[in-house]
Amino acid sequence: MELAGNIKDFSVIEICQFIWISKRTGKLQLFLEQSGRRFEASVFFMNGGITAAFADNQNGKEAFFAICEAENGSFRFISDENSPETNIIVSMDQLLLEASGRIKLYETLRREIPSTNIIYSLSLEFETYDLVFDSKQWQVIGLIDGEKSLGDISKDLGWPEFDAIRIFYSLLQVGVIRRAAVKQRTDTVQPKPNDPKSKPSFISKIIDYLRKL
Repeated sequence: MELAGNIKDFSVIEICQFIWISKRTGKLQLFLEQSGRRFEASVFFMNGGITAAFADNQNGKEAFFAICEAENGSFRFISDENSPETNIIVSMDQLLLEASGRIKLYETLRREIPSTNIIYSLSLEFETYDLVFDSKQWQVIGLIDGEKSLGDISKDLGWPEFDAIRIFYSLLQVGVIRRAAVKQRTDTVQPKPNDPKSKPSFISKIIDYLRKL
């Protein structure tokens, strides 16, 4: 049975659960889009367990989390294709639980920061604030100039998008930065509101998928 489709129909976590249950070995190849950025990724399985993940210049758990956070894309499973290396050694239970927690946090952050194209500037009262920042927050503060977008700064620092959004969110919460503008991009995809009541269950989607074969 060929396993292929769109992550709008099956989330990456649901796909991985299906592969885990069916104890498959091979590569899950994905063509994904996140905040208007397109990238190719792959997740390797051995008897249903994840052994490696690759996405852009990331690998291991961070690559897998980036894959799970993608908004759009397609996937297909290629049987019996082995990974060139093993970079994930945690159990599937732990990996999927951590990924689910990251996605929930990511959805919370994106309600405040809906796009990485947003440009921020320092608050006028910044120098009067008596606050203590960690090293990552200072790195971001040093690059905020009212011209670079969040995405630009993330690339300059070589950070995963999730990490950059998390730091920007923390600075927004204490009023250190403010929204200045939005860098226009025609291919930017805005996240849609999450409506859990309208989502079919994982089992229902598997049944529907099998009926179409």
